[in-house]
Amino acid sequence: MQEHHVQEMPRTETPEEAAMWEKIEAVLSRIRPAVNADGGDIELIEVIGRSAKVRMVGSCAGCPSSMMTLHLGIERLLKEEIPEFEELIPTSPFEGFGSPGFPH
Repeated sequence: MQEHHVQEMPRTETPEEAAMWEKIEAVLSRIRPAVNADGGDIELIEVIGRSAKVRMVGSCAGCPSSMMTLHLGIERLLKEEIPEFEELIPTSPFEGFGSPGFPH
C-alpha cells in the first residue's frame, strides 16, 4: 500500500479556506484507501475560496480514468458532504516541481 502525503502547511488565504481545507481533507482521507489500492493517491494542493486544487499521483497520474474518478466520484462526494463546496480543480502531476517549460 502506498503511503499518502498530507501537506502540513495548507495553502490557504483566509480562516474560511483553512476550515474548508480541513473538511476536504476529512473526505479525502476516507477516499484514499480505494485510490491507494489502485497504486495511486490524491493530494490536496490548495484551497481557493470554496474550490480545491488536487493532484493525482502514483499510478493515477496520467491514467485515462483519473478525470472521470475526480469529477464523477470525488467531486460529487465532496459536494454531497460539504454543501458549500464548489469545484475540484485538477492540476498536473508535475505542477509545483519547477519543471521549466512543462505546461501546468
